[in-house]
Amino acid sequence: MKAIQIYSRCVITYCLESGLINLYIQSGELRTPEETLAEIKKQIELAKESGGTEKIKKFVASSGICDSLSTSIINHLLELGKQL
Repeated sequence: MKAIQIYSRCVITYCLESGLINLYIQSGELRTPEETLAEIKKQIELAKESGGTEKIKKFVASSGICDSLSTSIINHLLELGKQL
């Protein structure tokens, strides 16, 4: 049996001989609205930095927070940064 860790809370195990595949997702602690807001603000700050696109991708993957309302703002900031 082999294991692959995709994200910090997701592990896939598989066995080549039997073809058995298991997906294990570990739930984390619930965030408060204030903590979620702080994470979204960090994403907006990262969008203003050099190399923001990759930084945001890594941050979203590690935090698990992807807010649909702030995504358009972040994308706009990234596009402005590419024009500078």
